[in-house]
Amino acid sequence: MENLFSNPDQVGIIVADLDAFLDAIQTLLGLDGFEVIEYPPEDIEPETTYYGQPAGFTARIAFRDFGKFQLEVVEPGEGPSVFRDFLRDHGPGLHHIRFTEPAFDQICEEFEGQGIRQIASGKGAHGTSKWAYFDTAALLQGLFVEIRKPKF
Repeated sequence: MENLFSNPDQVGIIVADLDAFLDAIQTLLGLDGFEVIEYPPEDIEPETTYYGQPAGFTARIAFRDFGKFQLEVVEPGEGPSVFRDFLRDHGPGLHHIRFTEPAFDQICEEFEGQGIRQIASGKGAHGTSKWAYFDTAALLQGLFVEIRKPKF
């Protein structure tokens, strides 16, 4: 694949208890100021999929920006999701790296053409972006890749 990735802009961590994580990171590292949301927000239709099938899920998600890079912390809620799967199978930890790319559709097609399965997709928390997770864990030693299409 040609290098279509130009903008890594987020890492995602899965936790069992978001409040405990936020308290600990503030105590240990002095990091506060996280935006915490309930997903999906009531004002958007998330259009989420799970292994190619329509599926709804809930989560509590905290975001904190560090310049142009963002830390996302996800506490899975109800419903089938790649986040619940990860927590069940691996426990809390580093889950994904996200790339926000204008070539979203081309990247998705190339991944799928290489047999890298799209395992989840949907609309972003603010309803203005699309996202897709790909099953890269076996190739990247446990790390999933998220591709985001801004302002679709």
